[in-house]
Amino acid sequence: MPAFQKQNLTSKQFGYWTVIRENRDHHQQVQKRSRHPVTSFWVCKCICGKIKPAVRGSVLLDGRSQSCGCQRKHTLKRQAEKNQDFC
Repeated sequence: MPAFQKQNLTSKQFGYWTVIRENRDHHQQVQKRSRHPVTSFWVCKCICGKIKPAVRGSVLLDGRSQSCGCQRKHTLKRQAEKNQDFC
């Protein structure tokens, strides 16, 4: 039995991402170019509607990817509006 069991992340939510399905085609392409084992890749949909075809499973699980970038834009916009109130 393998020491590592791959998790099924389908339908799980990570920050603004919702995992749609595993992207095995992308995983195979990356695995061919790499000398090391490669984590699985997942197709994810952000709450803003953008779909990203290849998000690393490890990045989702450890919290390094929370959105497509819309979260950062929203936060910066909100901070700018808040700072204008003080000017």
